[in-house]
Amino acid sequence: MKKLLLSLCLGIGLVWAGAALAQSAEPPKDAPAAAETAAPTPAPAATEPAAAEPAAAAAAAVTVDKGDVAWMMTATLLVVLMVLPGLALFYGGLVRSKNMLSVLMQVMMVFSLITVLWAIYGYSLAFFDRFYRPENTTILIAGDLAPAEARALVERHWGGWRRGSYRLEVPQEPPQKAPREARIEWETHTLPYVAVAQRAPAYDDSDPDCAALDLISALCFSPGSDLYRRLVIEEQWADELWANQADHLDPYLFTVVARVKQPERLPDVRRAIEDELDRLAGAPPPQDRLEQVQSHLFYRFVLSLNRSDSVAAQLAPFLALRRTPETVRRLFETYHRVTPQNLAAAAAAWFRPEGRTVVTLEEKPQ
Repeated sequence: MKKLLLSLCLGIGLVWAGAALAQSAEPPKDAPAAAETAAPTPAPAATEPAAAEPAAAAAAAVTVDKGDVAWMMTATLLVVLMVLPGLALFYGGLVRSKNMLSVLMQVMMVFSLITVLWAIYGYSLAFFDRFYRPENTTILIAGDLAPAEARALVERHWGGWRRGSYRLEVPQEPPQKAPREARIEWETHTLPYVAVAQRAPAYDDSDPDCAALDLISALCFSPGSDLYRRLVIEEQWADELWANQADHLDPYLFTVVARVKQPERLPDVRRAIEDELDRLAGAPPPQDRLEQVQSHLFYRFVLSLNRSDSVAAQLAPFLALRRTPETVRRLFETYHRVTPQNLAAAAAAWFRPEGRTVVTLEEKPQ
């Protein structure tokens, strides 16, 4: 029992020492994290720790070396063989034969415990050390405040936070070369859903295509669109229709979703959505209709900034993407530069049939 407790303490000590070394092995790269204050409206003020621009960080991204990975796997296998059965047989030879099995089990239990501790504790520390860094963090403060006092608080609590060196490289997804379909059967009662998705670009507040897709979602699939009026109000084949061009740092999806009231009309609703996507490339909307949508998006955003919590909620997603509230201004400037020809060009570039994915959800037949 004493040997078991001693081995247990030794294993825990090794895990603790390894985690501490992992945290302290990386020397500080920069000066303490600073904070910047920005206020797009009179109410908010945003502060963020100083960090390099995302483009510079991406340029310094490291790649995974296959040789390093192969050696780590080999080293892990050697360690496992050293402990089981190497170390177990070594300690087993020091005791009587009747205690041999007990020693083997004790060594196995200690090794298993160390493995579990690394999985739930050591790896968590490594993950925290990689990603919870000032270059990945933005502090947003909205409300009645003094920027100088807010900056002093940020410096006091996070001023000693050092930048990390880890850079994550996201592999580029290959282009889709043929349409895809999937059908989901739901166990309980539900109305059918149809989702039509197209590849979409990553968020860029100066890219006309990114802005054009946002405008298309409001122009063609919102409650004020002709398709909504036809499917939901006049024909009443569906009771919900909406589109979303989600803003992400990486390329994502432009998705149109409809909930169908009449299950037998599911193919008709799908066909109507696909026809609308195909029509945009050859039939751009009128200029006055586009201007109405541009104005609506702008004033809807402005009117949403009526409380401090609303200001924070509206700005937080943009700060996560570009770490400055200036991206909101640049995005709406791009909205107003978009023309009907830009909409048609974006539809032709991104709404190709071979890049389309259609998913339907229906109640499972009894």
